[in-house]
Amino acid sequence: EDWPVRFHQDLARYRSVEWSGWLRVPVAGDYAFQLQGSRAVGEARVGDAITVPLNGIKSAALSAGAYPIAIRCRPESADDFCWLRWQPPGGGFAPIPPELLSPPG
Repeated sequence: EDWPVRFHQDLARYRSVEWSGWLRVPVAGDYAFQLQGSRAVGEARVGDAITVPLNGIKSAALSAGAYPIAIRCRPESADDFCWLRWQPPGGGFAPIPPELLSPPG
């Protein structure tokens, strides 16, 4: 889905959302990740070294390549959201381009 991920139809049924797959880091450098949310509980993981708590920021030096990524959120209502953004080297915080994300496989 597009970021931010919004929870609508499945919220009443499942009460939580998880997305996992791969993030392709195009160039080596320092990256920061920010997970924002409203009235939700969650975290995002990038690779083995980065765990971002909800409404937190974590940064690390990454080499170019593919990293496993997982986002878990448990919102309180259908209006709540969970939004993962990144700050690539030399840039500002922005949504991760969809072409850099792929499902597991």
